[in-house]
Amino acid sequence: MKTLKSLQITGLALVLSLSLLRLANAAATRPAKVIGTTINISTDPPSLLLVALAVDRSPSFAGYRLTDTILVARICYAIANAGGGTIIMYGIGNRSDKSGLRCSLKPVPPMDASLVLSRQLALKREIKVLKAYNNQVIREFLKIVQEQILGPPAEKIRETDINGFFKKLDVLMSEPEYANYRRMALVYSDGKQCDGSTTANARYEFKRNPHFTLNLCGWKTPAPTTSVAIQQFEDCQGFAIYLENLNALKSLSK
Repeated sequence: MKTLKSLQITGLALVLSLSLLRLANAAATRPAKVIGTTINISTDPPSLLLVALAVDRSPSFAGYRLTDTILVARICYAIANAGGGTIIMYGIGNRSDKSGLRCSLKPVPPMDASLVLSRQLALKREIKVLKAYNNQVIREFLKIVQEQILGPPAEKIRETDINGFFKKLDVLMSEPEYANYRRMALVYSDGKQCDGSTTANARYEFKRNPHFTLNLCGWKTPAPTTSVAIQQFEDCQGFAIYLENLNALKSLSK
């Protein structure tokens, strides 16, 4: 409850700060008297990202490198810098109806040295407010992730329900809120589905909305599906670099 109130207060502060910045921007965006030049400011909507991150917590995956909040934070900041969006994190283990933990991040625009000085100052203030908001939201998110997913489990994990996660992912990727997002998932697992007594290769065909990219890390079994695009990474840090490069490519294209 404290976390929810904290995020609500932070969100209200962001709205008030941005409202003041818009008033300042309104004065700064009157037609500038620049001889022989027209100032064009892009109004294109940001390319929002949806990233679902699932980490195998079962004993069969215990020999792999543990995921920590440093990696989760790196992915969060990559999303914010690439245009904003949402990260949703899951733990893979016993069969469960638990939903993922969600964190939505505001897009942070880059500085633009081509703007007149008054616009640069206004943009700098806006960037500062947005970064402060994202920092607060990420801190709160990492705390919950550590408590509910990455920390010691509340009950002994005996199963590896990867297919159960895929079923949740199928629903998530078809939610109308994310219809215009660039959608992807990262699954850190060896790909072994286990019900406690028998083990088989994870397998699931996505039916609701196959328009997303499934990224696999640590995967040791055949591809779990033919219905979506698949990319494989040797380490989760490689996926984080991939997201960071999306931001770099976006900056170069401007």
